[in-house]
Amino acid sequence: MHPRTPSLAAAAVAALAITALAGCGGSSTPADFTLVQSPPRLVTLDQGSPGVSTADTLVFRGKLAKDGSAFGTVYGEQTVHAGIQLDTGQTMVDIRTAELIFDLPDGQIVAHGVGAFPRGDWRLRSAKPVVRAIVGGTKAYIGARGELTTTRNANGTYTQAFHFSD
Repeated sequence: MHPRTPSLAAAAVAALAITALAGCGGSSTPADFTLVQSPPRLVTLDQGSPGVSTADTLVFRGKLAKDGSAFGTVYGEQTVHAGIQLDTGQTMVDIRTAELIFDLPDGQIVAHGVGAFPRGDWRLRSAKPVVRAIVGGTKAYIGARGELTTTRNANGTYTQAFHFSD
């Protein structure tokens, strides 16, 4: 073999590298969509003084619908971190971290974030959206990132709006 002639193995490795690099962009960004969550089933773990207080945890689940048809389940957990007053100085709220896992027919989406909740109430303030980070997913949502906006509706359902970024 001539010293400047690549071997068949070297050519195969080069072809594989080019193919791998072409796919490095990961999966394509999912299209944005909105789900409606039924009123969740709540289970509280009271860790401190009676009532909602620092370190208390809530676990919940709710059925999801897309365009009026069943579309999976959301599982979540919230932990109380502190009670503070809003800027107006009039309203006490609980600051909570949350993890939400959306188990959908075509994969899972995971979101994390922090939100302000009415003092002593596990529900979001009605019509006051909370935005959390989409931090990943599986299957159709592998590598997903973006924002999840959750809004509690007057009828007790929640609107879950997914906005994905590139």
